[in-house]
Amino acid sequence: MATSAPETIISKDEADFIFSLTKPEWKKKIEGYVASGWRATKTENDAGDQVEMINPLTGGPSVKPLFLNDHDPPTDVIFGKYFPIGFLPPMTDETKEHMAVRAQKDLGSAYRVRFNHVQLEQRALIELILKKAR
Repeated sequence: MATSAPETIISKDEADFIFSLTKPEWKKKIEGYVASGWRATKTENDAGDQVEMINPLTGGPSVKPLFLNDHDPPTDVIFGKYFPIGFLPPMTDETKEHMAVRAQKDLGSAYRVRFNHVQLEQRALIELILKKAR
């Protein structure tokens, strides 16, 4: 049975923290970043490592900062949240717009927010793609 849309995917404090890190600092932070009872996946690539933590019953977060080099903070950060099938309300255009507006309000004018929803085979994924506002 679907519930209401999640209120917050990522807090401003969490976004500020990720955007304050360099690529080596991020790599160091995600070592051992696993909660008990969760399945963790770490994916490495040149632009930045992604960490996903999934609880089979409740879903879980995914964070992927995108770096141009080792010395600067990320240019973008993709915050994802996985949900069990049926947990989210139907993803109408109106629901998606509401969630995007809510995320932008939560994060404030410091960030530009793009919203993405993907229906996977066994779970749903909501992504917020953040870029620092200039």
